[in-house]
Amino acid sequence: MFDNLTGAQNGAGPGSYNLYSNTAGNSNAAGPGYYNLFNCGAAGQTCSNNVAAGNGAGRYAGTGTTAMTSVNTSIFLGQMGGANATGDVNEIGICAVGSTAANGSNTATIGCPATTDFYAGNTGGANIHGATLQQTAEKSCSTGLTSDSSGNINGCVASDRRLKRGVEDLPGTDVLMRLRPRNYWWRDTKKRDASLHAGFIADEVKSVYSQGVVPAGTENGKAIYGVDPNAMVALAIKAIQEQQREIESLKAAIADLRKGRKL
Repeated sequence: MFDNLTGAQNGAGPGSYNLYSNTAGNSNAAGPGYYNLFNCGAAGQTCSNNVAAGNGAGRYAGTGTTAMTSVNTSIFLGQMGGANATGDVNEIGICAVGSTAANGSNTATIGCPATTDFYAGNTGGANIHGATLQQTAEKSCSTGLTSDSSGNINGCVASDRRLKRGVEDLPGTDVLMRLRPRNYWWRDTKKRDASLHAGFIADEVKSVYSQGVVPAGTENGKAIYGVDPNAMVALAIKAIQEQQREIESLKAAIADLRKGRKL
């Protein structure tokens, strides 16, 4: 807390250079660790109501070359994690390692650059409330995916013809009949639940209907696959249409037979 001139209600934990040159900021907590909120509030800049812990948390803004002299009502945890830009407010950055900035005012960035999985609760079964989730990889609708107060996720995927090329009809019943609906349990119940599930094996789906399978990240260092529900629904609708046309044809043939026999 060197050069902490007029600030009040600040606290620096174990370590060195925490809240260094915070000349006028109030109600900050820095540490344990080193260089947390270093220079935040220097030269008369505003730096109040922040929490930073780790090594260099809240020291730099951006990619790690600009001193974070002003930030307010924010939390930075981890090594060298800081604001997206000096002057940000209401920003959270957790485990932004290696001079990686958070994403700006009124945002929360959780996870290191190498983070691949997030867990909520002991079994990963916690709900998400009041969030708007942007499905960036799918070019989602402008509202993104939203969750209601009960944790149900709602939304849509952009589907305008003007966004698409190479449009062609799907296969139908012949492919559907080659799919194998299964019952299964997850192997790793620490990452997933221990309940009996019904569904498909992505590897089996891929062998007969490649459009129904999408990359689903990595696990234990190996690429894994998931089943695309939109593709599966489209295939099911196509098969139902084909079956309905066959039913209508059979009904017409039966009607002709009845007329011929005067039934």
